[in-house]
Amino acid sequence: MAASHSTRIRGRPALGPVHADGAAAAAQGFAREVAGWVEHDGVAQLPPLLMQPIAPADVADLLARVAVGAPQGRHRDIAGPEPQDLIDMARRTLAVQGRSLKLVPTWHGGIFDETAAGDALMPAADAETAPTTFDEWLAAQRIQRD
Repeated sequence: MAASHSTRIRGRPALGPVHADGAAAAAQGFAREVAGWVEHDGVAQLPPLLMQPIAPADVADLLARVAVGAPQGRHRDIAGPEPQDLIDMARRTLAVQGRSLKLVPTWHGGIFDETAAGDALMPAADAETAPTTFDEWLAAQRIQRD
């Protein structure tokens, strides 16, 4: 599996492109990364975040297109094609990796608090939607692992 590259936002690593307002679009490996950050003695406390994760390859395609295009100022938000729950994404990704980790849903003691609840991490209504679903990305991870 390729190494993920991260950017730091507000002192914390964030996967995906950084928007002008300081938010980050979550890459589809984000759930696995967050679980790793907060894991302690085989337990990871994760918030039940709702997000629309985007495949790293889709981000690369967009960046390549924008890089050769005419200047346009701030690009609109980008996102994957469907909403996902962080805990479910982490559980499914860890299963594909053959890892066992107890996931505890909570807004307390982690890197996100209640201010990230609801649609706080969802893209704007006019976001550019990338084609790769989380299920497709996860299937590719399974193939790479085999």
